[in-house]
Amino acid sequence: MGQYSGGLMIMTYDEHNPRTKPGSSASVDWTEATIRYALKYEVPPSKILLGIAGYGWDWDTTAGEAKYSSYEELMNIDK
Repeated sequence: MGQYSGGLMIMTYDEHNPRTKPGSSASVDWTEATIRYALKYEVPPSKILLGIAGYGWDWDTTAGEAKYSSYEELMNIDK
């Protein structure tokens, strides 16, 4: 698909979410693996567009829940 399109938007987030164990939205390893996958299938590097998370999860490991938090909410924690 990347060979025939002007650009290929790749989701490089949601590594961890409310249905998984607690963790980052998009670790460096996860993001790099996603890019390597696209390159493996001959998507030209110049056509790779990375979708990045503008949010995060506030993990309550005691209750076993994750609350969606916007970028603004996350930047104001402990202020």
